[in-house]
Amino acid sequence: CDYTYKENLTPSITDVVVTKGDTTNTQTITLTGSYLCGDGEQTVSLSDSIQGTCSQCDAATATCGLSNNIPGVYSLVFSNSNGYASIPADKKTITINYEVTGISPKVGSIYGGTDVVISGSLLPTKSIVSTA
Repeated sequence: CDYTYKENLTPSITDVVVTKGDTTNTQTITLTGSYLCGDGEQTVSLSDSIQGTCSQCDAATATCGLSNNIPGVYSLVFSNSNGYASIPADKKTITINYEVTGISPKVGSIYGGTDVVISGSLLPTKSIVSTA
């Protein structure tokens, strides 16, 4: 029984770009490297808790979507039908943050009672806001 290791079958990542999500809590991760497309499905995961699949892929670029993201710092894992990718140390973690783009209204009574709307990306659907 023989096993032959072929470097040209091993995916390798050289760059990672995260595009922030919108109000649907999705994000896109674009990976650049080599041998990214295998014969089957390409997948990306963050710390084994957030999974995504890659909708566009060629030998040098894979575009992967993630949904239901929870802000935090995650380890990046990418695999295709040939196995797991090598990822440089400075690209192995991804930080996902809340992004607040608006607060309305900007003024209110000192005695409270004003509904405040906070808009942005990756925000929970229901939040309680307290002020001091």
